[in-house]
Amino acid sequence: MKNFVEAAAEARETFRKEPPFIKIDSPKILVVGDTHGDVDSSEKALELGDEIGAVVVFLGDYVDRGPYQIENITILFERKAAEPDKLFLLRGNHETLTMNTYYGFLDVVSKRLGINSYRTCLEAFTQMPYALLWRNVFCVHGGLPKGLEEISQLDKLPKGEEDPEDSIGFQLLWNDPRENIRGFAESWRGGGALYFGGDVLTEFMEKNRLRLFVRSHEPMPEGYRYLFGGRLLTVFSCRYYSVPPKAAVLSADEVEMVSLS
Repeated sequence: MKNFVEAAAEARETFRKEPPFIKIDSPKILVVGDTHGDVDSSEKALELGDEIGAVVVFLGDYVDRGPYQIENITILFERKAAEPDKLFLLRGNHETLTMNTYYGFLDVVSKRLGINSYRTCLEAFTQMPYALLWRNVFCVHGGLPKGLEEISQLDKLPKGEEDPEDSIGFQLLWNDPRENIRGFAESWRGGGALYFGGDVLTEFMEKNRLRLFVRSHEPMPEGYRYLFGGRLLTVFSCRYYSVPPKAAVLSADEVEMVSLS
């Protein structure tokens, strides 16, 4: 494994070449949710992707909270730089300066490697893409933003911000689905984060001819959960939340949930 700073610097340059909204059309993909320092789940996902010949898509939140934050992000950065078309790392709400300040990653890196090492990693975070489209499946960390009507809007999202200032970019990282509301409503998370209901999701999906909306951001007792009649799938992949770490294999019109334990 390369050292942390070298891996972060190489990944930063790789991310800079990617647009904010990725589009791919591989035969199958393996989608991985939050890992939060769970290097075992990340390694298992990469191995599984190699075994089944799938492009691997991580939905963000690689650091903070877990015990192997540096190790986790280092192996992902290293693989991203080596095989940029076989691994895609989306930005989560924990790939930001504010969250790293309050939830531990900045402190972990600064104490072990120095503040400049953290700055290099943060620069890589700021260049990560926000969303990915695989055929008619839309992947993002958080949820549907208010104000996003057509997915083509995502092509113009700004990159390079330590904390996303664009409203749509922010909500992509922070919003959550709720089955008991219509439209959008204020979230307990605050700061401009919103809940979204099945009505606005359905409208968005139909307008953009999408089949499935895949996201992470919330731990689920089973490691995953479908909402809105199967239109939305939440995947969570960190074992440190007392939930079974899961990932989703998508091929053709099929979705198979797999264990990362």
